Parts: sequence; structure tokens; C-alpha cells
Amino acid sequence: GVLLNDQTGQDVPIPGRTITRMVQLVPGANEGALSSLANGTRPDERRQTSSVSINGVNDVLNNQLVDGMDNNERSIGTVAIKPATDAIAEVRVQTNMYTAETGRTLGGVINIVTKSGTNQYHGSGFEFGRHEKFDSRPFFAKDKPETRQNQFGGSLGGPLVKDRTFFFADYDGYRLKQGVATVVTVPTAKMHAGDFSELSTAIYDPLNAVRTPFAGNIIPAGRIDPIAAKYMQLY
Repeated sequence: GVLLNDQTGQDVPIPGRTITRMVQLVPGANEGALSSLANGTRPDERRQTSSVSINGVNDVLNNQLVDGMDNNERSIGTVAIKPATDAIAEVRVQTNMYTAETGRTLGGVINIVTKSGTNQYHGSGFEFGRHEKFDSRPFFAKDKPETRQNQFGGSLGGPLVKDRTFFFADYDGYRLKQGVATVVTVPTAKMHAGDFSELSTAIYDPLNAVRTPFAGNIIPAGRIDPIAAKYMQLY
């Protein structure tokens, strides 16, 4: 097992400041299979990753805990809530040889311990940002896609009744606006007129019973449907 303390959470450059990224650095752990239900890489997925595969076991077979209490999401099997980095005191990750109270799983046991208030007031504040002005242009993009990422928040803890009652609160906001360059294939100028001589693959006449290629890979103008010709002008 490994213990990740508060200092590790503050010093390690974690993408998105999500605790999952830090757990993925534990020996024997990684993000798991691409396009899993929890790692946020599917085309219809916009959440940050929650995926941790330990010792090669499926990423939804871990036992997730917060302060020793159940934190397992029931539908998929991933983590239910992810406390902000500023609210985490430590994370204990067990990869095998679990004690009896933390068994029930083929993967790992991930226990997040949250911070609490003390007799002194303590707080934090942060903001991280990205902007396309500081990015390079993607190879296939005509212009730089818009990228505006802001992650901001803070925490505050202290006493309500000295030596007896304390409070701790935190906030973590995340905003992302990101354009994506799309690469598509369109017909060349010659292909608009039915000339496919630029292709190495033969174009066959669909009206002949015997499979016969068009001469020079050129479709005669009289064989092109006028409606299809109108559609071609839209490219």
C-alpha cells in the first residue's frame, strides 16, 4: 500500500487537480483500458477521469471509501464523489493483503481522508488557467482552436467552539470551453466532374452485366445524375 499525504497533493502537478490522477501514480496502478465507462475518453463523455486499474483488475472493481465510509457508485461501480484536492488530508491506497474490514474487492482499496478544522483559522485559494494564446496550432488546423480552461476555488477551516467543535468548507470550480479541429476528406476538383483518374482504384460501370471499368477512370458527363451534380456543388 501507499500513503499519499497533503504535501504530495499540493506539490505534484496533477492534470485537472483530480485526486484520481494522483492515485494512478501508485505502483501497480494505471488509468486502465481506453474508453472505459469511467475514464472520460469516450466521444459522449465530458467528465474528468475516475478510472483506476490496480494490478490489472477492471477499473470498476475497487473499493472506494471516504473517511472509511462507502463511496462506491452503484450504477457503474466507480467512485461516487471526488473531494477537491484542497479538502483532502491524505489518501491511503491498498493494492493487496487487505484487512477484513476493507475486503470485498478484486482491485484496490482507496480511502480518501478529508481535512477538518482546528483551533486556528486556515484557508487556501487558487486559480489555474489555460488559453489558446499559449498553445501551438494543431498540425491539421487552419487556426488555433479556442481553449479556455479555468479551475478556481479555495478552502477555509477553523473553530466554532475551541477544543470541541470545528468546521471546514471548500469549493472547486471548473470551466472548460474547447474547440476541436476536424479533418474531413472531400472530392478534388476533377472528381466534381466525374474524373477519378487521380485514384489508383478502378471505377466500374454499374450498368454492365460484366464488370467493366470506366475508361481512364472517368465517368461520362451524360451518366452523372443532375441531382447528384447539384449536390457536388455544395462541397
